[in-house]
Amino acid sequence: GFGNTAVGDRSLLNNTTGVFNTALGIQALDNNQTGRHNTALGSRALLANDLGSYNTAGGYEALTRNKSGNYNSAFGTSALFFNTMGYKNSAFGYSALHDNTVGLNNAAFGYHALFRNTIGADNTAMGISALGSNIAGNQNTAVGAYSARNSSGSYNSAFGYAALYNNGQSSNTAIGSYSLYDNSLGN
Repeated sequence: GFGNTAVGDRSLLNNTTGVFNTALGIQALDNNQTGRHNTALGSRALLANDLGSYNTAGGYEALTRNKSGNYNSAFGTSALFFNTMGYKNSAFGYSALHDNTVGLNNAAFGYHALFRNTIGADNTAMGISALGSNIAGNQNTAVGAYSARNSSGSYNSAFGYAALYNNGQSSNTAIGSYSLYDNSLGN
């Protein structure tokens, strides 16, 4: 490879044909072989990356399990930690989108936002633990601390502190603090 920059023990250690990568920190981009245009800032950031390209990770173990996911941005300790093939995800905050593996087009802003999401797509979470327990729900929007915290449905919108907090259904809109807090049967 060419055009690479590596600073730190084992950073870009296994790079073969990857180009224009930047790794700063112990084991940053350690397993990268062919991935290109990646930036890893922090110890173990993008550690397992092999084929993934156009990723940016800032923070200890951010995007650390990424193998072939592309166009991801993770800022914060353990943000997008388990992502392996998911792409076009943005995670900002401690453990935001932590469990995501193949989910795509998700945006999480805040401590534990979309924490349990693994395969869900097109979700937006802003606030502490917003959509924190979502695993496979799609096209949800949660704005506010703990909004849609224990939500498992799709096509939901929650705006306000703990709005739609316990929700097992789809196609709901909650506006205001604690609105539809315990919605278990409504659709």
